[in-house]
Amino acid sequence: MIGMLTNAVRAMLHNSGLPRFLWAEVYNTVTYLHNRTPTRALGGRTPYEVLYGMKLDVSHLRAFGAPCAIVELKEWLKKLDDRATVCFFVGYKYEGGSYRVWDPKRQVVVKSRVQSLCFL
Repeated sequence: MIGMLTNAVRAMLHNSGLPRFLWAEVYNTVTYLHNRTPTRALGGRTPYEVLYGMKLDVSHLRAFGAPCAIVELKEWLKKLDDRATVCFFVGYKYEGGSYRVWDPKRQVVVKSRVQSLCFL
């Protein structure tokens, strides 16, 4: 299992063009997606479905490495400041309701609510 997940991490990092130091974020994303993917071993059900006993909504899934914009809070901005920051999608927050995005300008991964995020 570790080898399969590591191969997926390697492929996602290579295809997205994101820096290698984001490997832990990618590993979390691969694990998140693996737990929400149907398998033959579970009769076509997902591990999430077996564990929690309910169908899973996958409408929140996004393409890894996709460019997105975070809308900044207005009280922090001056009149001529940019209203959004361009970032790249790197993962999901397990509690739900937010995504994890990498801000290349500040070199940090930040959590962003779904309402303040716009995929480009």
